[in-house]
Amino acid sequence: MQNRTQTLGGKAKDFALLHFLNLLISLRRIILQDAAILQAKYPNLSIWQYEPFNTSTFVSFSCSAQDTVARAEADVRGMIGELPEAYAQSLRGVLTTVSIKSSQEQEMYRQSCDALHARVGIMQTAVVSALGGSKAKRQKMEKLLAESTGMHC
Repeated sequence: MQNRTQTLGGKAKDFALLHFLNLLISLRRIILQDAAILQAKYPNLSIWQYEPFNTSTFVSFSCSAQDTVARAEADVRGMIGELPEAYAQSLRGVLTTVSIKSSQEQEMYRQSCDALHARVGIMQTAVVSALGGSKAKRQKMEKLLAESTGMHC
């Protein structure tokens, strides 16, 4: 880039080119790793005739990369084979937890309802006693309260 600037002057400053070259420098490891895999898939490409792709170091790296990728793919296939059982175990655990929590909530709800019924019964008795009056009036009031609350005094 400096040679270009010296030769062409201020017009030679190409910021897009500068940033592109910086990107290539940042991605060089990834590009070489991908090239190692691609060389085995596409051995007849002309790019493999040029450095660094035609060096013994790169060819050796490419072979080891193929082995590494093959092992990684085998490992992943093995893990994928185990997934259904792992999911089944997870779901069984979730269902058990939900069932236990549901039972606990039902028991709390039942206790709450029992306490509420007891309180309503006490209130019914208090209302009937407070009204006083004849036995027929009290019985009529008890019947109305029982129908409205579903509870009998």
